[in-house]
Amino acid sequence: TACAASANLAGAALNSGDPGLNTLPLAITTFTTGVYNAAMPWLFGKLGRWRAYLMGALVGCAGGLVAWGACEVGSLGLLCFGTFLMGVGLCHSQNYRFGVQLCVPEGRKEVAISWVLAGGVAGAILGPEYSKHARNMLPTPFGGIFIVCAAMFVANFLLLLAGKQLLAPLAAQPAS
Repeated sequence: TACAASANLAGAALNSGDPGLNTLPLAITTFTTGVYNAAMPWLFGKLGRWRAYLMGALVGCAGGLVAWGACEVGSLGLLCFGTFLMGVGLCHSQNYRFGVQLCVPEGRKEVAISWVLAGGVAGAILGPEYSKHARNMLPTPFGGIFIVCAAMFVANFLLLLAGKQLLAPLAAQPAS
């Protein structure tokens, strides 16, 4: 959430031309998340859900690093590419509420979904706070936010790996 909001601010800082382009990075994130969501069933069929989630975390991390690089070199185009990649990662993250249903016994699905959604609410609360502190963490404005975003995707990847036993139903899903 914080990366998406920061993409607008970073876009405005990097855009020296048409002010209508200031929100382009966020629009790309939102558009990518929506369109990529339609491709998720195909990807699950090719890789299996767990591997697809791992891939999504890596792509999101790459997006955060590309967006940080965009801030470093002052490129709106590179920022747009980074937000495209982050949109893919965010799409995977938003799908966890569906994947968790495969990992819990009947009668516990609602609780599991609630925990996933509670994590999203916590992120919505904590995101602006970490953005406030990370905004000027590096000499280039907004670069720190995208580094922290990349680190969150790495943490996500590591949690998926560490929880493989808990996520066994996801990992056991056959890829086609």
